[in-house]
Amino acid sequence: MKRRNLLQTIYPFLALVTLPPVILLFILGAETVKDIVHDQTYRTIKESAYLIRNIIPEDRIEDTVFITQFCKNAISGTDFRITIILPDGVVTGDSHMDPAFLENHLFREEMQEAIYGKEGFAERYSNSLGIEMFYFALPIRNGENISGVIRTSIPIDTVNSILLDSYKKTASVTLLIIAGILLISCYIAKLISRPIITLADMTIKFSTLNFNAISVIEGPEEIHTLSVNLKKMSTILENRFNLATHQRKELKAILSALVEAIIVTDKDLIIKEVNRSAVKLFKIDDISINKDSLVQVTRNSELNELAEITILEKTPQKRTILLKEQINETVDRFDNQKFTSRGLFLQVNTAIIETEDHDPRIIIVLHDITQIKTLERIRSDFVANVSHELKTPVTSILGFVETLKDGAINNKKDTIEFLDIIQSQSHRLDAIIKDLLSLSKLESFENTKINMKYCKLIKIVSSALKICRIRIEEKNTDIQILFPKDLDIRVNPALFEQALVNLIDNAVKYCPPKSTITVFGEYFPDYTLIKINDNGPGIPEKDIPRVFERFYTVNKTRSHELGGTGLGLAIVKHIILAHKGEINLNSPAGKGTEFIIRIPS
Repeated sequence: MKRRNLLQTIYPFLALVTLPPVILLFILGAETVKDIVHDQTYRTIKESAYLIRNIIPEDRIEDTVFITQFCKNAISGTDFRITIILPDGVVTGDSHMDPAFLENHLFREEMQEAIYGKEGFAERYSNSLGIEMFYFALPIRNGENISGVIRTSIPIDTVNSILLDSYKKTASVTLLIIAGILLISCYIAKLISRPIITLADMTIKFSTLNFNAISVIEGPEEIHTLSVNLKKMSTILENRFNLATHQRKELKAILSALVEAIIVTDKDLIIKEVNRSAVKLFKIDDISINKDSLVQVTRNSELNELAEITILEKTPQKRTILLKEQINETVDRFDNQKFTSRGLFLQVNTAIIETEDHDPRIIIVLHDITQIKTLERIRSDFVANVSHELKTPVTSILGFVETLKDGAINNKKDTIEFLDIIQSQSHRLDAIIKDLLSLSKLESFENTKINMKYCKLIKIVSSALKICRIRIEEKNTDIQILFPKDLDIRVNPALFEQALVNLIDNAVKYCPPKSTITVFGEYFPDYTLIKINDNGPGIPEKDIPRVFERFYTVNKTRSHELGGTGLGLAIVKHIILAHKGEINLNSPAGKGTEFIIRIPS
């Protein structure tokens, strides 16, 4: 009797022993794969719904065109379907169909859960697409209310395709295992080497950051323990890698959103990061991260020097630098006067950050303080002007008081003359202070609404003429009023009267005796037009752009002689601006001056 060899002996036994468990394992594995795929599908469409809820503009949820395009963009390149539904069941956006052709979704299974604030999940037939679908519905909350529902879905055919592919792979592996067991059962060494080879393959994939490549291997205890530990390690590393990636993306988003320019370099001052503000500030057209140096990008040796000091001293540094290549323009909010500086003032703060790999990073933060510097200059100029205007009358008063104390008081004629001068200068000082207080009060109206009402223009003009009556009579000036007596204007009566008084008083002061001043008014649908004309000497063309500035006078000597403070027209302009109006002037050489005011109706 011919004895069977070992293979022939154990083959039937191995087949009977191994085939049923393998087949059972295949069935269980297939069910497990199915559960995993279904669970993963559910988690995926759920996570997608939460992600979309975080980014969808709630204020435009009823904008069908916008929401439909938003849905299409959101699922581009995937098999997902996204539907945005209002609480009443009306579809306001869908990634696959025109919402106008979709029926009301209020009584859909998943929708019923979502409108009551729960997560809705359903597996059913889609009437609109004509296929079986997985659905997940998530309410969009606005406070305690539900403003809409986000529904994500995926065709069951897509899931079944994944399952079929998994089944094929599982079946293939199962067949290979069976074939391997039957073919190499006599080669025990190969059974031991197989898991080791598998581990090697997994580690190769793992080295390329494929964290899912590691799986638990059922085999000898040593191999199993090694694969379990590798699986744990891959999970920990994957979590840390994802966290680091997420934090890096967050950091990039924060840096991009900052107004301040941010530059990050290494210890050799090679650029590692720059945000959009820095690109705009230094007008960077092209930059090579990890190649270009700080001085190459910024072209500023002072900034480079400050970074070097930070590295040497290993302490934060702070300095103000000037970028001379830039031109900045600031507008004085009161005079509308433009101040131009040929350069940007930057407040630079630097700090050094040590890293675990002993490769420190230099953080450079640049804040544009040009406007602050310019406003400081404007304030300084204003203080200097005020000081100068106040100093002249005060010096005059003090001088004549000293003269009187030194004995001139005994000469009645000189005493009267000096007291007249002191009185005149005191009136000038009083006028300057009152005008400054008026300016301060008017400036407080800049961010608040003034009380306005409809008034008869003739009433305001008549009141202003009464205030100027003495000067008008002294110079025998003819005032002509050219507008209907029933012309209404919407203004603050007291403020607008003050503006007219300043303009009429200026016209009377600077016009020769027996001149004519015309006050013209006309109503238009959008505004009321007021013109004040005189036939005085006019204003030189070079001075016209500056006449509304504080303390600016065309002829300082004559202005002081006539009691001017240089603030009258500045007050007028601010009153008109407080009414949301505008004021301009025309002054042809030697042909008088015309002030043109437009007040919104």
